Amino acid sequence: MISKFLLKKLINQRIRDAESLIKKRCYYSSKYISGYAIELALKYKICKMYRFSKGFPETKEEFRKYFDNPNFSQKQNKELRIVISALKEIKTHDLSKLLYYSGEESRIKAACFDEWAIAFSWKPEMRYKLVPTKKHEAILNLSSIKTILEKIKL
Repeated sequence: MISKFLLKKLINQRIRDAESLIKKRCYYSSKYISGYAIELALKYKICKMYRFSKGFPETKEEFRKYFDNPNFSQKQNKELRIVISALKEIKTHDLSKLLYYSGEESRIKAACFDEWAIAFSWKPEMRYKLVPTKKHEAILNLSSIKTILEKIKL
């Protein structure tokens, strides 16, 4: 289980890491590492949206514990099972799915469409590539991610 406290710490750390990488002229690495800040922020919002009080579930067992939450009515537990049919739906790096399940999709796309388009290009598979990236691209990417994080309101 990734606690909500740890998620918030990791979001801030990934932003600081990305800033440091820009200072060290590691522009592509900055783009890569900053993408995790968005992923973590959306997972944090999913915790809030579905009342995952202990944090983001990492295993099927941890996820199952939330299904029979005594703080939920029987109807809420049933709705949770329908909305998220399997752990794989939220245990993903897919920013599009995470944005949808976070409950922030319409607000973020309306308020930060251009920024989302930039951030959405992030994929964890970027770690296997080395793409020449200019400083202004890395700065624009980080700025876009910071804007989205402000709108998400952690």
